[in-house]
Parts: sequence; structure tokens; C-alpha cells
Amino acid sequence: MIYFQVLLCSLLKKCSYIGVSILFVPLIILAQAINNPQQGITDIDTSTDAEKTSVEVIPIAVSDILIISTETITQLDEIRLELKPIKNVNEVEKNFQEFKANITIMERKLDSVNLNDLKFNRLMVLQNSWEDEKSKLLNWQNILQSRSEELENFRQLLANRQQEWGTTRKAALEREDPEALIIRIKEVLDLIDDVDQALKIRQETILTLMDQITQESIRINKALTQISEAHTQTREHIFTLDSPPIWKVFEKDETRPSFRKQITQATDSRLSLLDEFIRPNWLRMIFHFMIFIIILLFLFKIKNRGDLWIEKNALESRFKYIYQYPFSSALLLALVFTPYFYTNMHEFIRESNRLLIMLPLIRVLPKIIYCDMITPLLGLLILYVLQSMDEIIIEFLIVQRLILLFISIVGMIFFIWNLRPNGPLVRRNEGNWWRAFVMSTKIASVIFALSILANIFGNIKLADLLTNAVLNIAYTGVILLAAIRILENIIFVAFKIKFLSRFNVVKSNTQLIQHRIFNFLRLLAIIIWIVFSLKNFNIYKPFETFIQEFLSKSWQIGSMEFVLADILIFAITIWLSVLISRFIRFVLEEDILPQMHLHRGIPASISIITHYAILATGFLIALSAAGIEWSRFSLLAGAFVVGIGFGLQNVVNNFISGLILIFERPIKVEDTIEVGELRGIVKRIGIRSSTIRTFDGAEVIVPNGTLIQSEVTNWTLSDQLRRIKVKVGVSYESDPKQVIKILANVAKRHPLVLDYPEPKILFQEFGDSSLNFSLRVWTSDFDNWLSISSDITLQLHDALKKAGIEIPFPQRDLNIRTINNQNMDILETAKKRHIKT
Repeated sequence: MIYFQVLLCSLLKKCSYIGVSILFVPLIILAQAINNPQQGITDIDTSTDAEKTSVEVIPIAVSDILIISTETITQLDEIRLELKPIKNVNEVEKNFQEFKANITIMERKLDSVNLNDLKFNRLMVLQNSWEDEKSKLLNWQNILQSRSEELENFRQLLANRQQEWGTTRKAALEREDPEALIIRIKEVLDLIDDVDQALKIRQETILTLMDQITQESIRINKALTQISEAHTQTREHIFTLDSPPIWKVFEKDETRPSFRKQITQATDSRLSLLDEFIRPNWLRMIFHFMIFIIILLFLFKIKNRGDLWIEKNALESRFKYIYQYPFSSALLLALVFTPYFYTNMHEFIRESNRLLIMLPLIRVLPKIIYCDMITPLLGLLILYVLQSMDEIIIEFLIVQRLILLFISIVGMIFFIWNLRPNGPLVRRNEGNWWRAFVMSTKIASVIFALSILANIFGNIKLADLLTNAVLNIAYTGVILLAAIRILENIIFVAFKIKFLSRFNVVKSNTQLIQHRIFNFLRLLAIIIWIVFSLKNFNIYKPFETFIQEFLSKSWQIGSMEFVLADILIFAITIWLSVLISRFIRFVLEEDILPQMHLHRGIPASISIITHYAILATGFLIALSAAGIEWSRFSLLAGAFVVGIGFGLQNVVNNFISGLILIFERPIKVEDTIEVGELRGIVKRIGIRSSTIRTFDGAEVIVPNGTLIQSEVTNWTLSDQLRRIKVKVGVSYESDPKQVIKILANVAKRHPLVLDYPEPKILFQEFGDSSLNFSLRVWTSDFDNWLSISSDITLQLHDALKKAGIEIPFPQRDLNIRTINNQNMDILETAKKRHIKT
């Protein structure tokens, strides 16, 4: 540390190092304080628990007993109030028994089925339902853990108070203090004991509940382990035949239940699942319905205004369908977001919801796609309906295998038909995305062919996985396409509302904001589609595990060791900081700062400071998120200071100069300045350099150090005043008083000439050819001072000409001496030569 202080002192000897010291010394001190939080103010807490207990407790002074007792009693009353059950804990206690009973039912159902015989989607549903319960349990554990820590802090506080007042009572008895003080001390100790007993009871309740939740967590983890093992085993045996070939399906099997019995079982099972879904979710269903009503009312409200909005631009006519079919659009959006309103949804409920989406989708779909794509997409929807009916109604029937085979055959034929040379997919070429779509269609055809072969030879699980995955992925893509188009239309219409159009940031950047929102929605839809695709092919978990292991793997290059996850977190945090900074700066400059009527230059300074403050905060958060230790950062900062001192003097000089320009503001944005031979308007003041736009239109990047160290002429630092000087010469025959009067009248009549400071007319000199005058006036329109000077000069010319006052040419006297004959001959010869040439 001493070496570091000596180094800083040496750095302070040079001007460029002063800024370095000012900037980085607080940073290094802060880094050391973060790295060693037990120093400085908190040094009193660095002792261990054993040392604390060994410290002698000082009794309360006799004069302070009554005052401190009142404070202690008040504190104990506050603690007693804090011991009352809080809302979150009450909800846990209230719902835990029902949760426990639900886990028991789920456990019985899990034990009643053979997990190895279930299809991939059934295993996925089971896993999702158990993971939903686990997440709920983890949330409860966090609530109880936080409450337990809070109660433990109260208990430690009570122990300290009890020890303090116990020592005070012992000292009072030894001193034989007045009886009233001893009684007051006993009252405080009794109150401490009462609060401590209530605290123990409450803490015991919390700990008991935490133990019960831990037991349930063990049950859930056990069930998830079983499901995970079934997943693994099913994945390992995916290419194993699990059923007889298709030609043996119709052989008589005495163990197989009758067709009617299977229908009854399937119907009872579906009704039971529907009842289990409605009972715990009826409040959410009401909320979901209200969302649908709000969207519907909004679309009806804009229905009559839509035609007026799209008349301005024919390209916006694609937004018209949103108010042509408001009910279908609102229903489609409400149903698309169903999975996000409810947890623990059975696959039967999910499939039923997807079938309901068909109704508004068929209504809206023809308006959002190309005409020649309507038939292929409707055919795809019909295939999906067959597949959903297979999942919803006839799950246990033998006919399911035949329906699956039929869907695979029809699907393969359907995709191949659309890929024919003159088909709608090949005929239309819309760029890379369309070519990727065509390639996906070809892959889907191959997958359907594999599903047909697997079904025929008896691998039903593989056939079911391939067929359902392709149809689910395709159908999800169509739904996302429709949902994104409707959301884009709603956003477009929302920007026409008066409330949003009042903001300058929206009014002047409507298309830019809409474009950014649309891109975000499309990116989000692509991510959702990819995740959904991986889950349907049952490779999401392996893929997620692979990514986690790859990112968490430690890589070593020489003596340096790093983890990709830390680098990725650091990069993402910095990227988000830049985005947030740009957005906040955009809102400040476009909407907030212009309405605050600040002095010129202050909005730019606020914008720059906010920008770099957010970036600095994001950088510190990125360091913490990446797991970089502050001790290493402190060492790095020290080394950085040394490196700056020796190698980056100019950079730091410009950096510190930029801070001076921002805070001191000798130069502001839109100022007209002169630096050496450079003249122009300041367009930007950055942290390292500034941009000056010359009057010729060039933009010159000037280091901030130059603006601080050089002499700078700022024409508009304090105000926009500018003096204009016009010189004029008149003939010697002119009356000077008349000329002065004319000049004064011209200055007075010009609207942009200020009365104060008043115009000055000076009779400067007797020139060689004229009487020279100077007109000096002031204007507050600095930006147009050249045009004003030109106008005044033109008006002076007209006024002098009208008054008959001549503006003479330069005059010279020529004296001719006697020329001899020889010189005359030379002149004549030269004259003749000149004429010939």
C-alpha cells in the first residue's frame, strides 16, 4: 500500500497524471472496501462469535436506565408486531396440506402406470407437471427461509438485550439502587422473556413447516428421477420394436378390452382431467376471459377508425384485417397465451386448447398469408386436427395405430405434392427464409416416410414421436405466424392512439420504434419455435445439458483459466447495458429534456453523463455477474493506473478533458467556436473527442485535450449576440453628416438589428480616394449574421445611390515628364509591335 501511495504521488507531479489520480484513486479505494468489507467502519464487527461472547457487557448507567428501558420496551413491541404471521407464510401454511394431498394423488397415478410403456409426449407431460410442483415448493422454501433468517436475527437481538439488562440488574442489586429502578429492570427482563417465548413458538412453527416441505421435496425428486430414468430408457430403446407388425394387429387378443369399454374409459378419463383442471383454476379462467374481453373491446373500438388510418399509406392496408375480424383476432390471441396463464396443464388440456385455436385461425389465416399458400396450410391444419383427435378421444384404442399410419401417409403425400416443380413452395422464392422453409418441408417429408416404416414394422413409439413432432412443430409455426401478425397490427394501431402520439419520442420516431418492436417479436417467436421443436423431438433436455456442461467447462490457456459461461454472462450484461443506455438516452433527448426548458448545452451534458453512468454501472454488474473477484479487480485497477501513467497519457488527457468539458461546460453543443484555423459548430462532445462541423460542411474530430489546452474562441458561450461591421467610402464631394444620417436610418430600419447595444457610425479617416465610414451594429441572430451583413450592405448601396452620393473608384495622380526623341522612338516601336501581336 505504501508503494502504491508513492506511485500516486509521483503521478501527481505531471498535469496529465492529475486526472488519472482523481479518477482512479476513489475507484481503487472502493474496490478495496468491497473486497474487505470488514475494514473501516465495520471494524467493530470483525471478531468471531466466541470473541463476542467473551467481551464483558457493560451495565447501563443509572441515569440512563429509565430512558433506555422506554426505548427497549418500544423495540420489543415492534418485534412482537413483526412476529405476527405474514401473508406469504400464511398462504404457504394454508395451501401446504392441499399441496401434500395433490402430491399423494400424483404419486399414486405415477405408480399405477408403467413409465417405460408411455410415449414421449406423455412422459413430457408428467415431467412438466412434477417440475411445476417442484418450482412451487422451491418458492415456498425461499419464503420460509427468508422468514426463518429474520426470526433468527430477532432472537439474536433479544439475546443481546437480555444479557445487557441481566448485567444491569446484577449491578443494580450490588449498588442497592432504588427499588423503582430494580422493578423497572425486572419488567423489561420479563417482557424480553415473553417476546422470546413467542419468538421460539413462531420459529418452531416455521422450522416444522420447512421440514415438512423438505420431505415433500424428497418425494418430488424421487418421482422426477423415475421419469428421467424412463426418458433415458425410452430414448436408448427408441429404435427397438415395441409392438407387433402391422399385419398382426388384427389378430384376436383375449386380454384386450372391448372397443366399447375402451371408449368408456377414454371418456371418463377425459372428463376427470377436465374437472381436475377447472376446479383449481377457475379464478385464472375468469382473469383469462377478462383479458379476451379487453382485447375484443379494443378491436371493436378501432373498427370504425381503421379505414381513416390506412388511407394515408397504401402499404399499411395489410393492417386492415385486424378490425375486420375483431372477435377471431381477440380469441386467437387469448388462446395462444393459454399456457402462460395456467400451470400443470395436462396434455389433454393443451391439445383441446390447440383445437380451439383452429376456429379463429381458419378465419384469420387467409388474410395474413399468400393466396397460393392457403390450401397447403389448411391441409396441414386438417392433419393436425386428426392428430389431436387421436390424442384427445381415442388414446387407448387399437385404431390409434391405424390413424397414426394414415396421418403419416397423408402427411408425406401432402408435403411431396407441395414440393412438386410447379407447387406453391417451389414457385415462390422469397429469399433465404423461404429457402429454409422449403428445406424444412423436404426434411418433414423424409421424417414422415421414416414414421411410416417404423409404424409398419412395429416401432410405435418412434412413429408416434416423428409424426406428432412434425405436425406439432408445423402447427406451432402457423400459430406463431398468425399471433405475430395480429400483435404487429395491434401495435400499429396502438401508435395511432392520442395518448401515445402526444410523446415526441413516438411522434418523430414511429416507424423506427415499430420496426424494433416487430423485430423483437419475430426473434422471440423464432426462439419459442426452436425450443418447442427441440422438446417435441425429445432432445431439449440433452441439448440443454450439453450447453450447460460446455459453458461451465473450465478452459485453460497457459496459466490463464476461464469459463465460457462467465465470458458469455459478461458479454450479455455489457450488451444489455449498451441497449438500456441507448434507449434511456433516446427517450431523454427526444422527449424529456426538450420539455424541461434547460439552458443550451445542459441537455447534452445530462445525456452524456447518463449514458456513461449506465455503462459504468453495467460494467461493474458484469464483473460481479461473471464471478470476477474484487481483489483481482483492485490489482488490475492498480496495474491499469500504472499503464495509463506510462503509455496512455494522451488518452487519459483527452478523457479528463472530456469530463471537464461536460461538467464545466466552457464549450457546449451547438456553440460556434474557433480553434486555430478551424471554425465551425460543435455537434458532439464525447468522452474522448468532440465533433466540429465546419461552415464548408466537413466534420472534424478534435481531441478534447486540444479544446482544453488551446486558445478557443467561443462566439456563443454566453449569448447569441454578434457585432456586424460594414465599411463604406464616399466621394470627397459628399456631406459627412448626410452620410452618417443615411447609415443610421439603414441600421434603424433593419428588423434584426438590436436597439441595445445601439448602432455606432464612425467617420474613420480621409482615405486616398474617399471619405471612409464604419457602421457597427449588433444582432441576436448569430446563425444568420452573414446574411444580415449582406442585407445591410445592399440597403446602404441603395440608400447612397438614391441620395446621389457617389462611391468613388480609387484615384491616382500621374505626372508626365519631358520625353526625348530617342525614348519616343522606343515607345513608337513598342506600340507597333503590340498592335501586330
